[in-house]
Amino acid sequence: MTREAGRSAPIGLSLPKVEQAIQAARSFAETRGIEAPVIYGHAGNGHPHQNFIARNARELTTIEEVVEQTLRHILSLGGTVAAEHGIGKIKRRWLPLQMNSLQISMMTAVKRELDPLGILAPGNIL
Repeated sequence: MTREAGRSAPIGLSLPKVEQAIQAARSFAETRGIEAPVIYGHAGNGHPHQNFIARNARELTTIEEVVEQTLRHILSLGGTVAAEHGIGKIKRRWLPLQMNSLQISMMTAVKRELDPLGILAPGNIL
């Protein structure tokens, strides 16, 4: 079996809510029959990353559903989809859960202004 690209979901919560969100993410994964995410980094600012690794295409689809479920839960707790370093290629589809089209357009405009040739992190929104 080949490993597919990992999927991660930042939390973006106040510290008292981080543990609650991590437990929920693990529960969502368990309920769907996938391995719990590896959780690492940025806990001090409320943005620990959760990295899921898919072993096949079916598992990748399930992981993406769990990531969205996790992000919806995190938003309900007052967290964010994107952490302090912006939004990239993988999580960009979930940004509309948090931001409206005008906000996303503004982020895209800032990126275009700072990187008119599109050579810095191509495909990232910001």
